[in-house]
This record gives sequence, C-alpha cells and structure tokens, in this order.
Amino acid sequence: EIFLVKINSISNGAFKNNNETKTVFIPSYINSIGLNAFENCGNLEKINIGANINYISRETFKNCINLNSVEIGSSVLTIGPNAFENCVSLNKIIIPKNIIQIGENAFSNCNNLSNVIILNDSHNITMLGNNAFSGCSQNLKIQIPKRRYIDYCTAINWNDYGSNIVTDVEFEEINFTFLAEEFEAEVKKQAQEAEKEMMVVSAIAEKGDEEYEIRFCNG
Repeated sequence: EIFLVKINSISNGAFKNNNETKTVFIPSYINSIGLNAFENCGNLEKINIGANINYISRETFKNCINLNSVEIGSSVLTIGPNAFENCVSLNKIIIPKNIIQIGENAFSNCNNLSNVIILNDSHNITMLGNNAFSGCSQNLKIQIPKRRYIDYCTAINWNDYGSNIVTDVEFEEINFTFLAEEFEAEVKKQAQEAEKEMMVVSAIAEKGDEEYEIRFCNG
C-alpha cells in the first residue's frame, strides 16, 4: 500500500511502472497529481483520491490492468485525457457531481467497464471528450440523472452513447424500524447519514406499524 505523508503533490511519473503496489490512498493534504503518476502499475487494484485533488492528470492511471476499485474525491473537477485508458479490470465508476469535464479517451479500452454513474444533475452538464468510453464493455450503461436525460443524450460526444444512456431509476432500498410518528425525521436522518441528496420515492408499511421499507433515489 502507498500512504503519502509530508508532501503536498505527486510529481510526474512518480510511481510509474511500480508493480509492487496494490492500494493507493491519496490523503486530503495532497493537492495535485502529475502526469503519468501511476501509469503501468500492473498490480494496482484500488485507489482512493483525496478531497483536495481538483484534476486527475493525463494518463495518470493508464494501463493499470488490475485496477478494479476507484473512489474519486468530491473536489475533483476534471478527469484528464487517457486518465484510465486500458484499465481492463475496471467494471464500475462513479463520476461525482462536481466533475465538469471528462477528457478524450479517459476510459477508452476499459473493456470490462459496464456501469458508469454520472451524478451531475445541474444545468451545466459534465462535458465529454472524444472517445471517452470507446472500447468499453458491449453492455455499457451510463446512468444519468433523470431530469437531465435530454441534455446528456443531445450533448456533443454524449450523443455517441445514446443507446447506452439510462436514467437513475434504480433505487437504494433501506430497511429499518421506528415509530410511525418519527417517520419523516428518520427518513431525513438516513439520507444525511448516507451523505446523499435524496428524495423519498415510496414508503411502504409492512406488517405492524413500526416497520417500513424506504426507497430513495438521487433527486
């Protein structure tokens, strides 16, 4: 594992061709990652990008063929060109709501990538570079906020993936027990603990008055 301490940036190519590392945790005091910083780290499996990174540079994780888990911090604004190219073990990626641009070929040839979740539901939708998802799984689904469906489907480069775009209709189901009069407060509490902006889609009373099934969706 790599835990970075007492520095505030990662230089260009700093860990390139390192085949010993499996996990990288980039803490919040790191504020920049250089070009090709982790390129060709053949055994890298998991990365957690810290809260103060704004830009994932060009080819940062290119050819990390065993990378299967990526957590992108909420402050990231841009995923650079070819950043995750040829990450063939990656099957799911969540793009945080603050990301304004995904560069060209960012996820190209990630041939197992089948689930992309876009959280940006603002009027200024996330911009997409050329061939950002070219060569991904034939079963690729790009999940976008329902109210931005038309915006994404008609936007430049996004329209190349019109048949892959779906809305966020899948619900997260949470079961818990509480008194009926505490229903509204408990729903808000659960949403806050999950750190998501949610709206209640349905509330179904099960047997008895104290057990409910709550279904949330990003709203």
